Amino acid sequence: MPSTSSDPGSPGGSRAGTLVLAAVIAVVVGVPAGYAGARFGTAPGAGASPSARVSTAASRDGTPAPVTLDAAALAPEALRSTVSIRATGASGEGSGSGIVLAGGRVVTNNHVIAAAVRGGRIEVTVADGRRTTATVLGASRAYDLAVLSVDFSGLGDAVVPAQLGSSAGLAVGRPVIAVGAPYGLQETVTAGIVSALGRPMQVADPTAGSGDPTAYINAIQTDAPINPGNSGGPLYDAGGRVVGINSAILTADGAPARSGSVGLGFAIPLDEALPIITALAADGMVSYPVLGASAEATADGVGVRLSSVDAGGPAAAAGLRAGDVVTTLGGVTVADGTALIVQVRRHRPGETLVADYRRDGSAGQALVTLSGRVG
Repeated sequence: MPSTSSDPGSPGGSRAGTLVLAAVIAVVVGVPAGYAGARFGTAPGAGASPSARVSTAASRDGTPAPVTLDAAALAPEALRSTVSIRATGASGEGSGSGIVLAGGRVVTNNHVIAAAVRGGRIEVTVADGRRTTATVLGASRAYDLAVLSVDFSGLGDAVVPAQLGSSAGLAVGRPVIAVGAPYGLQETVTAGIVSALGRPMQVADPTAGSGDPTAYINAIQTDAPINPGNSGGPLYDAGGRVVGINSAILTADGAPARSGSVGLGFAIPLDEALPIITALAADGMVSYPVLGASAEATADGVGVRLSSVDAGGPAAAAGLRAGDVVTTLGGVTVADGTALIVQVRRHRPGETLVADYRRDGSAGQALVTLSGRVG
């Protein structure tokens, strides 16, 4: 069985199908440019408590979303709150979409702008076709999020900050719309429903180095068509409020990486993204939590077996050993190594979680205080 490190840089197991980042990425590696590929994993998401203050964004609206969707009524403002992004650098180029926040800020996926983080150029196109430039305020591979500072001066009402909602209020079957620039087709609006919530996955970034962390998201699944170029764009509820950040699509194994939507799109829940966005805008970086162990699925599918425990790491300090089978962490059942990582990622460095485990047929509990690493 494949093992999964709780300090990801290492990949976890996969399910049938391939996650394709919903951005167009060309990487200069001496081979033809293509689209980024990543595997479908099992893990709930990134981020921390949604109660963190978001000083760079418009006020959040907590009123319930309508049950019915009028996409034509929502589209004009949704389009003005969405930009298309093109990033170029020595390592290649990427393109995707972004969500306009207050104060000249834009949030997008890290994989959209990764090529330009070190000395590249980022060009932003607004709804009326005018272009401007942006700089990176902060980016995180671990959470696949980035915050840009954009010069919107002189653009008037062509750009408005997005109205932010809450992903906590979503329900399966509720209508949503996705906005972005799939395949460079700006001002594209598609509609669908929330197909599933808490869909765990691992998303690899082809621009990442061997020591870089891997992103894990606790995704909103939608059948609203999402294609390469939609990455970083908004997923709106029927009230016209952003509830997610479109990030990836699923294609069948063996299908071309250029494949488009098959009705399986995935977005980062807004509530899990907001604390990370706030930290990136304020500090330019964010730390992700680390357990300090590698894990693998068990034969019976109950819990995860710790295949190794880092000496001096949080798991070891809590008394966990290689061979222990962890069944719950922080009160949440974990079924495989990726699920364990994602449950860790839903917390913050310094938090203490209760781990229930089995050792040689006996049950035990450990208090694990997570460490942190910038990434």
